[in-house]
Amino acid sequence: MYQNDNQAFLVIDEQAYEEGMATPTSSPQLRRQPTWV
Repeated sequence: MYQNDNQAFLVIDEQAYEEGMATPTSSPQLRRQPTWV
């Protein structure tokens, strides 16, 4: 995780993102599509 001023950036690859989205969560409202760069 990189922090710059009041912004935070998480560096993750698409495979790790897909694995994370497949796990159960108690807060589904916090899951959102990332901005890929």
